[in-house]
Amino acid sequence: MRGERDLKSKAEVFAVLRRAGVSEQTIQELDARLPDPIDARRDAAVLLRYGITLDTMIDRMGGSP
Repeated sequence: MRGERDLKSKAEVFAVLRRAGVSEQTIQELDARLPDPIDARRDAAVLLRYGITLDTMIDRMGGSP
């Protein structure tokens, strides 16, 4: 069962992507392709097309899993 914690607004997700250095062009393309809110599980295939996974985001933000 999907929990609410999987849902994040586009604004939240795009702010993280910008901080992680994702190009504005990529963010604009994602904005056109993804619904609001973004569901990490449901939208994983679209994000993956742009090389974005939870693991890569943690890495780009300088964190550890």
